[in-house]
Amino acid sequence: MIDLKGRDILTTSDWKKEELDQVLDLAKRFKSMGDEAKSLDLLIGKILLLMFFRGSTRTRISFTAAMHQLGGNVQVPDPGGLRLSLEDRPGYGEALKDTARVTDRFVDCVGIRLSGPIPDKNGVLRPGLGDAITERYAEFSKKPVINLACDMQHPTQALADIMVMQEAIGDLKGKKLVAHWAYSPIVRHYTSIQADGLIAATYGMDVTIAYPEGYDLDPETESLIREGCAKNGQKYERYSLDDGSDQWF
Repeated sequence: MIDLKGRDILTTSDWKKEELDQVLDLAKRFKSMGDEAKSLDLLIGKILLLMFFRGSTRTRISFTAAMHQLGGNVQVPDPGGLRLSLEDRPGYGEALKDTARVTDRFVDCVGIRLSGPIPDKNGVLRPGLGDAITERYAEFSKKPVINLACDMQHPTQALADIMVMQEAIGDLKGKKLVAHWAYSPIVRHYTSIQADGLIAATYGMDVTIAYPEGYDLDPETESLIREGCAKNGQKYERYSLDDGSDQWF
């Protein structure tokens, strides 16, 4: 048994496969218990702070339900009512460092959604700023911090997707994941695509990503996916439609 107490979940690339296996095994045990899992009361007296700076339906509801079913409590403040500031200087509200130190006294875990890309102090859109802010918060917090979908990663979604794939087809080694965008009235970023690509590479899958014009993956994340596939002897391919041709890159 690996001791995972107090670990942040910022991206699955920070975790070894054996550690992810342990998380998934526990999730499957809870799922197999059905309604019996709701009476375990494992989290009595524990408080989860959810800070959603962007809209959320499934993530917010699922985390809230899980805490309540296991006996814990949830705080979901209105982000507009927080004095949290991303500027680490006087007069701009409560800095991340101060906020983390205060919340550490009252809560047991913090979940943050800061998806984007979001503008910096000069109004320039900066992909990765949401993840950077969440990582910065985690540096100051003594309590575990969970990335609930920022502009680069959505690790809990990736864990859920891997669990579904395992339930459907068993061992994922050598299987192929194809991730692509679908038609939607809402323009979505590549957060979940990148998270799925990373964890699929960790689990020894071939990874193929097909993306529309303007949705090239983050170079650093793409490099991690490519390296993960190569390490496990699998292939990584990406398919772009930006020039209207059928060409593999």
